[in-house]
Amino acid sequence: MNKADSKTVILKVSFFSLLFLLLHVTYAQNEKIYELFENETLQNRTTTNQSKTSLSNKNTYNSNLNEFYQLHNNVHPTVYVAGNSVKNRAGKLKPLKLTAEDVVALTSLNRSNALYSSVQLLTIKLENPSDLNRVLDLSKLQGFTNLEFVFIQSPFKISVNQIRNFILNPGPNVTIYFMNVNPS
Repeated sequence: MNKADSKTVILKVSFFSLLFLLLHVTYAQNEKIYELFENETLQNRTTTNQSKTSLSNKNTYNSNLNEFYQLHNNVHPTVYVAGNSVKNRAGKLKPLKLTAEDVVALTSLNRSNALYSSVQLLTIKLENPSDLNRVLDLSKLQGFTNLEFVFIQSPFKISVNQIRNFILNPGPNVTIYFMNVNPS
């Protein structure tokens, strides 16, 4: 191989490496995965997501977080799923929230259910680190046409990378929040 050929190869490798890096950075900036903290107040919000830098990103983050808190903290019709079935339904109106009491319940979310169409907040309660070995592919959920938020509660420390591996294909309309909670 002569010098001209080796320069061409180096240029091509450099170009594709730069292209890959730019695509990866763009993807990471569009990702909406945030860690919440139990002691966090609405005025003093912190996050582990490194892409929240611009003012418009901060405004979107704050708006989404406020909407999330309204759904999570207020009483709304809720469906509780444990094992492979619906265990309880609170409220007579269409449910806005669904709580998966364990990771086994996640398999039942792949089956169509009329109750799921109005759900905006999916809460997943983890019990131990092995729960993260399961994968929830949001693109395969049946009937969750209004899903906006996934909230993961964990009694052990988890990271953004673990969430990325646990929740697949959230799409641009779903924001994921996670929190380490002390068992009561």
